[in-house]
Amino acid sequence: MSTLYVSTRSSDSDSDSDSDSAVSLSAALMRGIAADGGLYVPQRIPPLPNRWRDADSFVDLAVAVLDPWLRADVSDWERAVRGALDFPIPLVEVEPGLSILELFHGPTYSFKDFGARTMARLLSRLRDPSDEPLTILVATSGDTGSAVADGFAGLPGFRVVLLFPDGQVSPVQEQQLVMPRDGVTSLRVAGTFDDCQRMVKAAFADEKLSGMPLSSANSINIGRLLPQMLFYVEALRQRGGEEAVFVTPSGNLGNLTGGVMAMQAGLPVHRFVAAHNANRFFPDRLA
Repeated sequence: MSTLYVSTRSSDSDSDSDSDSAVSLSAALMRGIAADGGLYVPQRIPPLPNRWRDADSFVDLAVAVLDPWLRADVSDWERAVRGALDFPIPLVEVEPGLSILELFHGPTYSFKDFGARTMARLLSRLRDPSDEPLTILVATSGDTGSAVADGFAGLPGFRVVLLFPDGQVSPVQEQQLVMPRDGVTSLRVAGTFDDCQRMVKAAFADEKLSGMPLSSANSINIGRLLPQMLFYVEALRQRGGEEAVFVTPSGNLGNLTGGVMAMQAGLPVHRFVAAHNANRFFPDRLA
C-alpha cells in the first residue's frame, strides 16, 4: 500500500480518516512544501523489513528499507537508489562501546550527499521530458548547497538556485557553491542563513510565482528525510542489530527526524541525543 503524506499544519496529520489533504510521495517530492506552508510527513510509517540485519552491503540495505516507501510511486526506483548511494559508509569503533558512522565519503564530503543525490535521481524518474523545467530553490549555510548542486547538476529538466549568506560560509564551502555546474546558479545574500531560508519559503508562498514549477531540496523535503533514515539502520546493521544510543549533530533537525522515523519503523533505538554547537537556535527555543 502506498504511503500518503500530509502537512504538519494539517488537522489530519495523525489520522488516516480524512485523506482530502493527503498527497502521494511523488507530489510531496515535487512540491517540497505544502500549500499551507507546512512540511510533508507520512501518515504512517511502514515497518522495517525483517531482512535489514542480513543485508550484504549498505546499498542492498537501502533498497530493502526504501522498497515499501518507493515501489508504488517511483518507476525504476531501485536503480536510482543504487546509483545515488554508491559510496561507503563505514562504522568506526573509537573505543569499546563507542563508534562513529563516517558520512563524508560522498562526492562533496558531506552527509548531505546521501539525501541530495537520492532525491535528485528520484525526481528525475518523476519528470516527463516535455515538462517545464523544475526549479529547485535551496537555502544553505554551506554543505547542503554543494551537495544539492552536485546531485542535480547536468540532470535534464532541472534548474538549481542556491542562496547562501555572504561571508558566512567557509572558503572551501564557498568554492564548492560557486564552481560552475550545468543548470546551477549560486547567489550571495546580504544576511544570515535564516534570511536565505525565509526567502525560499516566501517564494513558495508568493502567488505571483504560483505558476512556476518550484521545489525545495532543503531538509524540509521528504526526499531528503527518507535516505537519512538509512544512517541509523546501517549503523545498527554493522553493530549486529543491537540496540544503541545515537548522538546526532543537529541544526534544523532533519537528520534527527530521519532517525526518529527509523525508530518508529521498528529500529531498536534506546534514545537520541541532539548535539548542537554554537548554532544553538533550537536549544534556545526550548529554553
